[in-house]
Amino acid sequence: RNDLRTSLDAIGNRLDSQIDELQAELAKPNPDPEKLITLLEVLRQKWPAKQAEVEVAVRKVITELGLVPTGATK
Repeated sequence: RNDLRTSLDAIGNRLDSQIDELQAELAKPNPDPEKLITLLEVLRQKWPAKQAEVEVAVRKVITELGLVPTGATK
């Protein structure tokens, strides 16, 4: 959980309030994996100036959560 917090903080330091929605979902007892993937994709698309940094952080969070996006091509 601390590793996940560190990863989210790393993304949060680069982004603004959009990260709050992601953190709120992760705070739920049973976060919705599809919603998490959607939120992560929105963040990735919304912040092209930080794309490389966000890509690394998003992959780390997805890995830590054990999620694999449906239909992923990367």
